[in-house]
Amino acid sequence: MSAAIRESPLAEPNSPDRHESVWRAPLVPVALAFTAGVVLDRTVSVSIFVSLAAAFLFLLAWLFTHGHKHAALPLLYLAAACGAMGAAYHHWHREICAADDIGKFTSDLPQPAVVR
Repeated sequence: MSAAIRESPLAEPNSPDRHESVWRAPLVPVALAFTAGVVLDRTVSVSIFVSLAAAFLFLLAWLFTHGHKHAALPLLYLAAACGAMGAAYHHWHREICAADDIGKFTSDLPQPAVVR
């Protein structure tokens, strides 16, 4: 085994660098906020206009509080904006479909179909 591998912190199983918290990853809070928005739209079905307006207002609030002495307030607004964008994204993909989407030609009643 070479000296470079033995000195590497990743080679040691109990190294502090090896067990860093997942919460230190920069996109984990963003993904959680976005997912919360998707879940909110799934359960409540928030209008896309309401979601986009909320995202805009939360981003505006974040912009005004960005230099605020309390660091948690701008982050809360930014997380809420990510959640509102998640709700808008989910609503767009679930409720708004193209004119030639096959879902427009189906009904709630089961019907036989021929697939080639």
